Amino acid sequence: MTDLLPRTFNTFLGFFYKSKFEREIKFGRFKIDFYSSELNLAFEYDGIQHYSVIQKLDSDLRKNELLISEGIKLIRWPYYYMPTKDTCKHIFKDAFTEEKFKSMLSSFFNIDSESEMTAPGFHSTSNIPANFIDPGIKKFLKELKSGPKSIEDQVRYSLQLYCKKRKNNNLDLVIPTYNKIFMQFYNEENTNNNLNFYYPNLFLKK
Repeated sequence: MTDLLPRTFNTFLGFFYKSKFEREIKFGRFKIDFYSSELNLAFEYDGIQHYSVIQKLDSDLRKNELLISEGIKLIRWPYYYMPTKDTCKHIFKDAFTEEKFKSMLSSFFNIDSESEMTAPGFHSTSNIPANFIDPGIKKFLKELKSGPKSIEDQVRYSLQLYCKKRKNNNLDLVIPTYNKIFMQFYNEENTNNNLNFYYPNLFLKK
């Protein structure tokens, strides 16, 4: 299943909003990934650098403050998200409808059911939490705790599968084992009803 990437994100937004989002609009010294002046709404697609580079994390905080001062609502989409129904409801709020979601699945992903979608999380990417710096770990955990439980379970399970596929189950190649709070998250129990998605690492040979 194709990932949701920055180059396709504007098309994706078009399924939930009628207003056009312009790309890379400048506000002061900052650029916004996607912005609708009609809605006064901005979206940022947060790639790995938003978790692994201290300068980028600091810049994000200043950008957040600037947009708030300008009365602009900013929504961040983490790169490990996938547009499951729970995710879209959480992100898009009142802009979400069942009809829009079904249209997105059919037209954007060419699937009929969200269960055919690759789960949110980490599957084959090298951009894994072991590469996060401490502020990036805090950002990651805060994002998960502020969203639906389903996303948290799906991301955790993807990491657990990823670790199992590593030789000798060497966890620190995938996750920051030195971070106690992260490991508390990693070792929590998943809700099985939230895991009805496609997990590539389930089907790879060890």
